[in-house]
Amino acid sequence: MNRFLRIPIAVGNRYFTLTRFSAYVAAFFLFILMIYICADVAGRYLANSPMPASYELATTMMVFIVFLAFAYAQARKMHIRLAFVRDQASPRLQAILDILAYLIGFALFALITWKAWEWAWEAWLSKDYMQGVLKIPYFPSRFAVVIGALLFCFQFALDVIRHIGQLWGSSRVREEG
Repeated sequence: MNRFLRIPIAVGNRYFTLTRFSAYVAAFFLFILMIYICADVAGRYLANSPMPASYELATTMMVFIVFLAFAYAQARKMHIRLAFVRDQASPRLQAILDILAYLIGFALFALITWKAWEWAWEAWLSKDYMQGVLKIPYFPSRFAVVIGALLFCFQFALDVIRHIGQLWGSSRVREEG
């Protein structure tokens, strides 16, 4: 195996466990949100008594659901891609296009991570809460954006290293999933 890839592949395999855990946390929040919305609808139409703060809890949980699943979806190659353009290219050009896409994604999500960190830290220091029936703090969902975007950046970096290895001729690079 290419010496350039030995360490990144070992790190990538361990990192995949972390992204899987992150996806399980996202799935847990999805399950809780599903139960809460069902209880809200049932309470509203059967007992004329809706659950308190449904909107606030739903918007907060959606952040966890979306951002904590990004890296896992990328590791499993489940994000949308323009296959009709990419599939017409040679394997070498496909690897170059993938590297370019991953570098753009890395740059974009590095910026999101940086700004989200500032946003989350400000919410932590100022102890901001959502307006509504329940006092729901902003900082947990804002830190979820930071964690999810950072994991996504790491996944992009691992994908870039993997595809550079493919360009250098290592055909034994394992796709996660």
